[in-house]
Parts: sequence; structure tokens; C-alpha cells
Amino acid sequence: MPALSPSCTPPRRRKHSSPPEDFDSAFSPILHSLLSTAPRTLTPHKTQAFLGSLRSLHTTYIATDPLRANRHGSADLALAAFQKHISPWLVKVLDIASEWDPEGSDSAVQEIVADIADLMAQLCGRTAGAGTVTRTWKFDRLGDVVIREPPFEEADVGFQTWGAGVLLAKLIDDLTIPIPTTHPILELGSGTGLVSLVASLAGANLVYLSDYNETVLNNAKFNVEANGLDGRVEVVRLDWRELDTESKSGENSGEGPFTTSIGTIPRSARFHTIFASDCIYEPSHAVLLPRVVDILLSHSPDAQFIIVLPMRDRFQMEVALFEKNMKHAFVCAEQKTMWREEDPGMEYRIYTFERLLS
Repeated sequence: MPALSPSCTPPRRRKHSSPPEDFDSAFSPILHSLLSTAPRTLTPHKTQAFLGSLRSLHTTYIATDPLRANRHGSADLALAAFQKHISPWLVKVLDIASEWDPEGSDSAVQEIVADIADLMAQLCGRTAGAGTVTRTWKFDRLGDVVIREPPFEEADVGFQTWGAGVLLAKLIDDLTIPIPTTHPILELGSGTGLVSLVASLAGANLVYLSDYNETVLNNAKFNVEANGLDGRVEVVRLDWRELDTESKSGENSGEGPFTTSIGTIPRSARFHTIFASDCIYEPSHAVLLPRVVDILLSHSPDAQFIIVLPMRDRFQMEVALFEKNMKHAFVCAEQKTMWREEDPGMEYRIYTFERLLS
């Protein structure tokens, strides 16, 4: 791969004043309580209590009286603290809440989901009531890509284009990651589909854009058509658990395509290139993703799985577990650390995996 450009080195950070003591004294005990409580032990009642405390802090130090906050230098610092520590916790709780109420009939649980959606959206610079947002991403070589982002409460974590996906798309655009033109490409956990769209614009003859959330996939279909890539990007529903179960039972060795409610993947398909970004925020993801890649990656010597992961403190255990599980069938041919100018405090790790030689 070409050498990384200077823009990929850690940017010089501006010096900020320290957060005011009243924010620290209010935030620290709540954060300590969150970190010392295993997410799987949470109950709806306990979660509501945590969310109430977080909402109060957010209102006091971030959302209310911005002029006063700016004079103290605390609004941006408080927001950064929430984004670093609270956003990952919210994502985990959102996943657990779906297990509390799989049918979506418990009003108390649905209220929790709505509260998480609202707070998460605000931490990402959007409000829950903002609804659908359309953004244009500009790339130096490939031009503009139009992306529609659905409301958080409808699309879960696929509601926005995350930084890891943007970084991966830019590495494709600047030719740091070359795109094969003779073999189909698969993206796992595609979300809004930016990476798949950019890979297609870069010359891929066919890209399979996959996710499990049907609202996310329907939105991705819109993005494919909005960018004139219908027929070149195939949108498919791919549930990692279902695929892993089929593989263990031998069901996926038969004829015909993988059965999905949206789109199809040929059952014989083995991809020379698989992409993924920011899709590990549960231990189960760290176990399932290596298995899915093992099922779907070609055994060709030049086959590669490329994934970009943000190094969030909250998910260090999951990332370490992912790295360990990948060693069963793959070798990490290359690993780089990069930063984005848009979020200089976040470190990103770019992995390129190849199959172990037999």
C-alpha cells in the first residue's frame, strides 16, 4: 500500500482549559457507577435511573445556557466526555433493551429506547425530532456521494455515517486501498452504505452492501439509487448469527442463494475483498465476525478482509477478543493507526487480514 499521507498523523491538539470542578464532581460518580455495573446485569428500572442522571447532566452542562458554558470553556469538554464514555454505553444498552422486549410491546422498555435514541442523536449533533438528514460527502478523486441518514429510533446505530466508515471510504478514494475490478466485493455492517458506494465508484464491478436491520437496508437502497449505482451495488440482508448457524449445520453447502428477506448472495460466493468498519461493540460481535469472514472470504492467496475500528475505551475488551479470534484462521498482514482531522481525539486502527497458509 502507498505510504500514509501526512494528514494521517496525529494532529496537534489545541490546549483547552480544564473542565469546571462542578462538572467533574457531578460526572465522575455517575461514570464510575456506569463502568462498575456490567451492562448485562442492568434492569429497566436501573437503566431509567442512569438515563435520568445523564439527561440532567446533559441539560445542565451541554444543552442549557451555551453562552455561560462557552465562557467557562466547558460545553465542548462536557460533550467530548459524553461522546467518549457515554455513547458506547448507550449503544450497549440499546442492544440489551431489544432482549428485554423482543416483541416491542413493553411501554416502559420502549420509553427507554426512545430516551436512548434522543440522547444518542444529540451527542451526534442531531436531535431525535430532526428526522431524516441528507448529507453530501465530498471526495477528492471520486466526487460527491449523497447519503440519506434515517432517524436514530428507526435505524438503531445504522442511523448515521460513522467516522470509521468515512475514513475507510477516503482510503479507497485516495488509492491507499485499491479496489479490484474483476471480483465482487462484500461490505459487512454497511449502515448508510458510504463505503460500498465509494467502492463501486472506484471501479468495483459488483458490491454487496449488507446489514441486518431492514430499515437500514431500505435506506441504503435509497442511497444506492440516489447515486445512480442501482445494478452495481446489491443491497442484501445478512444476519451473522443466522449465517453462523447455517454454517455449523451444513445448510449453506446446498444449491441456490443464501435465503434473505432483502436481496440474495449466491451460496457459492466467496469474496476476494471484504470490508467492515466500526461493527464491534458487543463480545458476540467479536466472536461472530471472524466466523462470518471465514465463511465468506475466498481461499485465494490474494483475498483480504479490511476493517477499520475506532479505539474507544469502552470497547477495548471487545477489540482484543476480535483480534484473538481472527488468529484462528487469519494473519494480520498489515495494521496501521490513523486519526481524522474531524475528530482528532479518536484513534482508528486499520487492519488487513489474509488467510493463514495451509
